[in-house]
Amino acid sequence: MESLQADVEMLFAEKIVSVGRVTFGEENRKMMTNSCLKRNENLKIIKAICALLNSGGGVIKAEIDDRTYNYRSHGLGQDLETSFQKLLPSGSQKCLDYTQQGDLLLIFVKAWNPDVCSLPVKICSLHSNLYRRDVTSAINLSASNALELLREKASRAQRGTRDLHTPQRTLKRYIQEEEDMKVAASEFFERDRLRYKEKLNFTESTHVEFKRFTSKKIVPRIKERLLHYVSAFANTLGGYLIIGVDDKSKEVFGCKKEKVNPDLLKNEIENYIEKLPTYHFCQKKPKVKFTTKIINVYQRDALYGYVCVVRVEPFCCVVFAEDPDSWILMENSVTRLTAEHWVVMMLDAQS
Repeated sequence: MESLQADVEMLFAEKIVSVGRVTFGEENRKMMTNSCLKRNENLKIIKAICALLNSGGGVIKAEIDDRTYNYRSHGLGQDLETSFQKLLPSGSQKCLDYTQQGDLLLIFVKAWNPDVCSLPVKICSLHSNLYRRDVTSAINLSASNALELLREKASRAQRGTRDLHTPQRTLKRYIQEEEDMKVAASEFFERDRLRYKEKLNFTESTHVEFKRFTSKKIVPRIKERLLHYVSAFANTLGGYLIIGVDDKSKEVFGCKKEKVNPDLLKNEIENYIEKLPTYHFCQKKPKVKFTTKIINVYQRDALYGYVCVVRVEPFCCVVFAEDPDSWILMENSVTRLTAEHWVVMMLDAQS
């Protein structure tokens, strides 16, 4: 679990989280040459704010890096303010106050209040990491939309009914009907060989996503893209992630055989999917159902490379791409919530 060390001392009867040395001020942060350090400073503060919001409030203590810094004159820094606004879209000023004490900047964090924050949920989260398919997009659901999905799945599990969610459909004439494209993708999945630059007779849809192999680091890059598409398909109506086809031209390119080991790629994908966090409302608690297939791509009858297809079945309950980006203060540490803990807190908070 990700964690930051929190002080056990109390100030004004509030919890204190120390985030270490931080560069503050718009100009100072613009001049930072270490972009990784800049992101890490930002993320440490965001985690601490979220954890304190979810744990009854408290104080963040940051050591100011620049001795000439003055909060009233220099402010926080635009990247920090933007992150605070993403975490608290209704306005960070409703939940946060700031004061400088010498070389320390103190951020006073109030307890999360859905009425003050104008949100229908009682848990603060940066991202739910619950995805759903919306035509050709995989959408990371907002906390309120995630709560709606959780309630929907819980209700259907109690009734023992199947998922009746109907995806939004585009009205553009040149797009084939969803069911036709699903059938075409199913037929494509059964093929054993493809031609290099062959143009497919179906396009992206609620059930289909095309991706090209465009990076030398193929396996890590696929992992980055794979997980949220699997979550989106599983939480909607299932579908096909086809890796090795251009999404604009619909042409087959595959990945050159010299750049990838197909068996290793298949095993890595299966390992990634099997580790996805899930939450069950039903009694059977099945695993995510999927099938991975490697299809050979030929150029002038010679093996050129491979296309990888992942077929994902609709899931009975919910599948996360990773644990939610949401934190609490636990045993004096800022701790990331697991998917299971997050769902329990989301639903318990609404009961």
